[in-house]
Amino acid sequence: MIKRLAPIWLLKTLIRLRGLAKGKWPIGLAKRSLLRSANSNDLSGKILRKMAFDRDPKLTMFADKYLVRDYVAEKVGTKYLNKLISHGDSVELLRSLKLPSNFALKSNNGSGGMILVWENAPLEHKLPKSRVRNVWSQHLVHPSNFQLDRAGGLAQNWLSNNYYFRPGQFPEWAYKNIKPMLLLEELMFDEEGLLPSDYKFFMANGKCMFIQVDTSRFDGHRRDLYTESWQKILGSYQYPESGSNIARPRYLEEMLSVAKALSTGVDFVRVDLYETNKGVKFGELTNYPGGGIEVFTPKSLDYEFGADWSQGY
Repeated sequence: MIKRLAPIWLLKTLIRLRGLAKGKWPIGLAKRSLLRSANSNDLSGKILRKMAFDRDPKLTMFADKYLVRDYVAEKVGTKYLNKLISHGDSVELLRSLKLPSNFALKSNNGSGGMILVWENAPLEHKLPKSRVRNVWSQHLVHPSNFQLDRAGGLAQNWLSNNYYFRPGQFPEWAYKNIKPMLLLEELMFDEEGLLPSDYKFFMANGKCMFIQVDTSRFDGHRRDLYTESWQKILGSYQYPESGSNIARPRYLEEMLSVAKALSTGVDFVRVDLYETNKGVKFGELTNYPGGGIEVFTPKSLDYEFGADWSQGY
């Protein structure tokens, strides 16, 4: 009865949406509309195409915040790795350790699931009670506001959820087969004792497309774009510009060298690095920045950056 009443296009759409809701990625749908065509020349479209078609096993290793440490050590050396205090596959990790005053708690199997505990964090910042609404959220709290039950609830949600599929988002295959784990890391600081700036190098086979700098992530997120020679790029990427000229990083050349070493032989990856009081430190490798849906203004930047990326899948 339903098949006779509903147009065939509607039936096909419902079938595809049902597959998407179950965490399956219908290749036909990807080819037709969600990826805008197999010949997308903009960066966003190419990220979406990578999500749908690239099945290189290295992507899973890159996305795993624990396993990627071995890759970094092999390519550039252990001096670029932030100190890992402990790790484990259970929230019991938090109860079994004497936690330092400053630390970072994160999961290895997703993007955004993180709690930073810092003695200079605003006292009004609190960990949320609800576990459901904050699966992959980021939090900055003072040690006095680090409540073990709330932190454990957030951490358990990280361990229990697969970042590969989230309702309302395109599936991110690289996360599908990661064994969930909690990581307890030393908190990083810059030369002034503040949380360091996050420099994100968009790399296509060892070539730097542009550098993204995120500031004020916990209070009015701002984002600026620069060339590899540290020339300001006029435009925004999802978040507003800071409105100021960010000083050229002291270790820019070293960071570019590290980003090149980690991305040579890889068609595309974002290399995240920090400039700290202990030198350059590795953050993470990101296969799918922004899930392919963050917006450039003006749109011409999307095509300009995408031109440097050749895809063979």
